[in-house]
Amino acid sequence: MRYAAVVGVRLAMLVTVHVMMPASERLVAGLHQRLPCPGTTWSIDMQIPSSAADTPLPVLFLNDPGGNPDVGRWVPWSNTQGFVVAGINDSRNGVNGADLELRQRAAITTAEQAALLHPWFRLSAGFSGGGWASMRMAQTAATAHAGVLVMGHHLNDFSFRPIPTTMPIYFLYGANDTAAVSGMDTIRGTLAKYTTWFTALPGVAHDTPVLEEQQAALAVLIRTIRVTSPRLTEAERTAAWIQLGSEVETLASIGDPAVRSARAAEMLRVPRYEQTRPADYRRLILAWLDARIADALVPTPPAARYLRLDALARDPLTVRIDTARRRPLSDAVAQLQKDPAVRDEMAAAAQLADIQTALGKATGSSTRMKPVIERLRALVAAYPSTAAGLAAAERLRSLAP
Repeated sequence: MRYAAVVGVRLAMLVTVHVMMPASERLVAGLHQRLPCPGTTWSIDMQIPSSAADTPLPVLFLNDPGGNPDVGRWVPWSNTQGFVVAGINDSRNGVNGADLELRQRAAITTAEQAALLHPWFRLSAGFSGGGWASMRMAQTAATAHAGVLVMGHHLNDFSFRPIPTTMPIYFLYGANDTAAVSGMDTIRGTLAKYTTWFTALPGVAHDTPVLEEQQAALAVLIRTIRVTSPRLTEAERTAAWIQLGSEVETLASIGDPAVRSARAAEMLRVPRYEQTRPADYRRLILAWLDARIADALVPTPPAARYLRLDALARDPLTVRIDTARRRPLSDAVAQLQKDPAVRDEMAAAAQLADIQTALGKATGSSTRMKPVIERLRALVAAYPSTAAGLAAAERLRSLAP
C-alpha cells in the first residue's frame, strides 16, 4: 500500500542545548533554490517548513546520482512534518569520496547558516549513487546524524566505520533490481548489529521509489529515532513513547481502513515497542487487525475477499491474538468458503501446492517432468481465472523451451 506517511513530528522536546541563530539572518518559510555555498561554485536547494520558529528544526538532506534532488516535490511533506529539506545539488555520481565530503560539508554549513537546524536530528536519503552518498554523509557526520534512507543500492562496497550501531538505516529497493537484491544478503550480515529495515517493492526495477514509498520509510526512521536515539534524555524518550501511544488511540479516526492498517503496520516496526510498552503494543496489534479485516471486507468478488481474509488469518501477527478477538475474521472466512467461486479457489490452490511439490522432485528429469507439466495444463484448463490457475499458467510459460 502506497500512502503519504504523516508522522506529525515536532522536536522541541528533543532539544537540550543549542546556539540560537539571529532570526534576521534566517530564510523565511518556503522553497529557496540555488543557494550558493560560500567560497565555492556549489549550491543547495532548501525548503523551510511553514512551522519554522525559534525551535531548532530537524533536517533531511537529499543526495541524487545526477545532482538533481528535486526538493520542490518535498514541500508538502516538509510543512506537515516540520522538517527542513536540503538538496545537495553537487552531490552526484562520478565525484570521488574526498571531494564528495567537501561538497556535503559545504552544503551542511550553508544550511546551518540559512536556518536554525537541530544539532543531531539529521537524516540523509538518496537513490542509487545518491544512497551511497547519503551513507557517506552519515559516516562523516557521525553523532551529528540520526538516520539514513538508502534506495536502490546494496552498499556491499561500503565501510561503515565509524557509523554508530545506534543509527537506524532503511534499505528501499525494487524487487526486480537484480544488483540491489543480490547484494542484500551480504549487507544484512554486515549490519547485523544495526537497526535496519529491508523493503523490496514488487514490480520495481532500478528506479527511484515513488515519493509516498520514500516518505513511508522515513516515517519508520523518524519514529525509531524518537524513542531509541542515545542522544535523548530519559524524559525525552518517555515523552516520545507516550506520544506514540497517543497515536495508537487516534488510528480509529482514520476512515480509510487501508490507510489505517498501513499506518498501524508502520508503527509496529518501531524497535523494542512490545518490550517497552506492552499494553500500547497490544492495542496497536488489535487496531491493526481491525483495520485489516475492514479493508479485506470491502465489497469485492468473493474469491478476492477470501484470498485476502485467508492470508490475514495466517499472518503470524494475527495468530498471536486470542481466539475470541479473531472470531470475526474466522467467521468471515468460514462464510466465504461456502461460495462456489471460493471453493474453486481452494481446490485450485490445493492442486497447485501438490503440483509444485512434484515439480521440485521432477526437476532435472524430462521423463518425470512431462506428466507434471500435463497436470499444470489441466489445472489451467479447469480453473483458468483463479489465482492458482493464473500462477500455473505463468509457471508453464517459464517452463516453455
